[in-house]
Amino acid sequence: MAFRVVGRTIISQILELPVVDHCNLSCRACDHLSPVAPRREAAREQVEHDLGILARCFHANTIRLLGGEPLLHTRILEIAAVVRASGVADRICLVTNGVLLPRAPRELWGAIDRLEISIYPGHEIDPQSMAELRGKLVSAGVELAANRIGGFRESYSALGSADEDLIRRVYSACQIAHRWGCYSVYAGYFYKCPLAHYIPEYAGIVRRWGAHEDGVRLDGAADLFERLTAYLLDPDPLQACAYCLGSAGKLRPHEVLARSEWRSPQEKPLPELLDWAFLKQLEEVDPDADWGCVENPVSPGDSRAATAPGSGIWSWWIGYWNRLRGRAHGSIGAHPNPIPIAGAWRLGVTTLSWTSRFTDAVEVRVGSPDGPLLSRTAPCGEATTGNWVCNGMKFYLQNVSGGLPLSAEGTLDVVEVSVSSGDDSSAVQSGYYPGSSLGVAILGRLKEFLFGKGSSPGVGQVRFGNLRRLAPIGDPSGLERGLPIDKFYIEGFLRDCAQDIQGVVLEVGDRPFTRRFGSDRIARRHVLTFEECPSATIVADLADAGHLPSEFYDCILAIDSLQYNYDVRAALGTLHRILRPGGVLLATLPGISRTGDNAPGSVRCWSFTPASARRLFTEFFPEAALQDRSYGNVLAAAAFLYGLSASELSRRELEYRDPGYSVTLAVRAVKPAAEGQARARPWRS
Repeated sequence: MAFRVVGRTIISQILELPVVDHCNLSCRACDHLSPVAPRREAAREQVEHDLGILARCFHANTIRLLGGEPLLHTRILEIAAVVRASGVADRICLVTNGVLLPRAPRELWGAIDRLEISIYPGHEIDPQSMAELRGKLVSAGVELAANRIGGFRESYSALGSADEDLIRRVYSACQIAHRWGCYSVYAGYFYKCPLAHYIPEYAGIVRRWGAHEDGVRLDGAADLFERLTAYLLDPDPLQACAYCLGSAGKLRPHEVLARSEWRSPQEKPLPELLDWAFLKQLEEVDPDADWGCVENPVSPGDSRAATAPGSGIWSWWIGYWNRLRGRAHGSIGAHPNPIPIAGAWRLGVTTLSWTSRFTDAVEVRVGSPDGPLLSRTAPCGEATTGNWVCNGMKFYLQNVSGGLPLSAEGTLDVVEVSVSSGDDSSAVQSGYYPGSSLGVAILGRLKEFLFGKGSSPGVGQVRFGNLRRLAPIGDPSGLERGLPIDKFYIEGFLRDCAQDIQGVVLEVGDRPFTRRFGSDRIARRHVLTFEECPSATIVADLADAGHLPSEFYDCILAIDSLQYNYDVRAALGTLHRILRPGGVLLATLPGISRTGDNAPGSVRCWSFTPASARRLFTEFFPEAALQDRSYGNVLAAAAFLYGLSASELSRRELEYRDPGYSVTLAVRAVKPAAEGQARARPWRS
């Protein structure tokens, strides 16, 4: 997701403002359709009106002034001044093909913060002009980025498609709308992407809708924030998507066509212009896959920059790293490690989890820094391997922020995974594995002294052994010894309810459970946190979140999160309100647990009993629509408090349930469906 919500403000990295529609070049497949657009300059008054209204509830890190060719705007300095005064963004970036830069007014460099140049074959900037430009920008403190563009992807089909499933696939995989956040302000409206207004205006199709029907009018009404939020969260394709190829059009070498011939290549059915292999890659392998249009970044400091591949956009990187607050670092771990195996193949499965700081994208590579890709995520993530991990296999956490190359210099951390044989094949198949010798000894003591050998020991006869201590044996979370006991119960609950995790899903808290258990059933995933974090798409207090759209989500995961809300009733009321009729809320709550396990920036307020959890949920959901379960027993609770992991108890000991000693409470709540509406299936396990 390319935006997040903080209070009543939508935060995005990018906002785009097309200041002109026309262009001095006529590139085939231009996704702004500039070669066939009439001459149009954004009026100063219109820009001032639109951005002034939008700034009340929207803020971007960078606003990009583009076209067409923005340097064709006869009053570009006035436009830049209006943009700056609006306060809608922290920085102003001008995007140009560079041909008109020699005649750009020198005052322009004091009006922008960044210049991006797309260099097309046959329209390169000569080295002397590039060197002079670089000197001007350095003096003005303006960042410079230049890319050599070797091709374009087909942008639209004039004939479109009536296949609703295909349209939804292309839209769901679209990087422009969902990954890059190319939100556009155009003639009084806000759009998810520029093609939403360019296709109905200039594509030459028989229009059945107006461009404004795919956008939100910037009218200054009191409900603008709510309308923008609902629009950006809406998982359904726009009307223009029936003609749009999104990110998956066929890749074509760059070429310039006569304007009279420009539309001809697009007069084909949408499937013929689609790159099916790339669409599948976006859907199944890497949603951030490179388009393949940029041949090489060029270095503005290199005298050969305009005519030959350079070694990187060094001035861009200098600016980028200067904005960082510290050196990128991270860690990666594997659980279980060692992996218990049975049989002769000596291969197993493990789950890798990683965190990093001062990065915006990381990859996990197998075997070497540039080995096969396992996963690409935001700074934090988790992924489970297949049954192919062998003894001594290494996994590399690589910093790929801003396109950093895969190299040893970009390695943040490495984890080596080993495998071990065990005699208990059933335990291995179920995901349980023997603990360390210390764990086994403690487990024996725990079994013997808490359960006794056939009878309870008398007063004064209890031998505590390693348990006679005033601090836990392991980290209170249990992470340093393996899978924590409460997380074992949570994962079991989510496996039982995996079929409920589908459609438009909200996950409360920065955890990857949705992706792990929802798989391809998820149409859209949103993450809500109380404070900002890299993976959050919505930052809000659940107890005061009236701006979130009502009856919007098919499934909500509130996993170990409600206890951090002092006004827990108001928080649960919000979750009930934003859940669609027929939708499912999956929640877990802490029972017996450490009371001081506060996450950074949050305060743990509550623990629950089976009775209090059920009473709380029946205030919002009919009792017949609730299914609750208590996980744990006295042994599991004691082991959990001592910081032991699930691997140090047997399956029988973990799965025995005693409601008097609940470690974790799980609730599945279904919001009653309207008459004739599909209802969620019962919970079976």
